[in-house]
Amino acid sequence: MADTPIIVKNRQFNLYMKSAAAQFKLVQFTDKVDDKRSELNYYVLVDAAKAIEGKEKAYDWKNKIVLRLGVTDMGVFLNGMRIGFDGAKELNFKGEPKTFEIFHDRGKGGPTEGQHTTAMSISKGQSYGYMMSFRMKENGVSTSFSVPLGNEQLVILKLLFEEAVKLMCGFYASEKF
Repeated sequence: MADTPIIVKNRQFNLYMKSAAAQFKLVQFTDKVDDKRSELNYYVLVDAAKAIEGKEKAYDWKNKIVLRLGVTDMGVFLNGMRIGFDGAKELNFKGEPKTFEIFHDRGKGGPTEGQHTTAMSISKGQSYGYMMSFRMKENGVSTSFSVPLGNEQLVILKLLFEEAVKLMCGFYASEKF
């Protein structure tokens, strides 16, 4: 008997700060496995934009940075949340302090490699909680900005990311077993 997937009612969490904004949306899609079967899958879509100077709570959504977070990406940030984004507590394979960044290159391995890249990272802030930073390079033009996060926003993101990973991996509650 096939499991009935849960229905996600509110799929978006917004962070609107003075310097920038980020929106997190849980996206549900169907992957075709073969002619007779398909699988329900999820990813988290992140839209981030700089604040428009001189306007209160207005953001440049025309020039936003867009990232599609998969289960491995979510693991990077959940690991950081687990150890407090202190890279010295966990070293990478080279013995250097770990960074909590994901990097996507749309053209990786092809002729357009390096032409359109996006990155997102979370780090401990120097004077305020945490910083969620975004970078994009498109046809030689780079942009970057950060969204400051307080402890309360980080806790909410942690809870949402944990639930998203459960859905991404297919470990969700079902009415039928």
